[in-house]
Amino acid sequence: MYVGTLGSQALCSLLFLCLTVEHISKGNNCLDAAKACNLDDTCKKYRSAYITPCTTSMSNEVCNRRKCHKALRQFFDKVPAKHSYGMLFCSCRDIACTERRRQTIVPVCSYEERDKPNCLNLQDSCKTNYICR
Repeated sequence: MYVGTLGSQALCSLLFLCLTVEHISKGNNCLDAAKACNLDDTCKKYRSAYITPCTTSMSNEVCNRRKCHKALRQFFDKVPAKHSYGMLFCSCRDIACTERRRQTIVPVCSYEERDKPNCLNLQDSCKTNYICR
C-alpha cells in the first residue's frame, strides 16, 4: 500500500479521527473547525501563511504556485492533526460550504495555471518528466 506524503503515523491519526468524529452534526462543523484553528496560535499562523500566497482574488498579483505549495505543505506539516484534519474532513450540507472547504484545502492557485498549455507544451513537459515518460 502506498502511504504517500502522509506517513504511517499521520495515516493512523487520520483513521482514528475518522472513526471518532461524529458524522451527523447539527451545526456547521467546517465553520467550527475554522474557528478552532483560529483559536490555536500555530494553526492560525500557518493558515494565514498559506491564504496569502494561495489567494489571488484578493490581490492583482499572479498566483505563485511554488509559494502556495510550500505554504500548504508547511500548514499540513506543522499544524496539529486535530486542527488540520478537522478542516480537511469536515462535512458539508450545502454547496457553498463544500466550495469553501475545497478552496481551503485545495486553493485554485495550487493547481490552476494562468495560461493553459497547448498539446506540444504538454508533450515536451512529459518527455522531460521521468514519471510521465
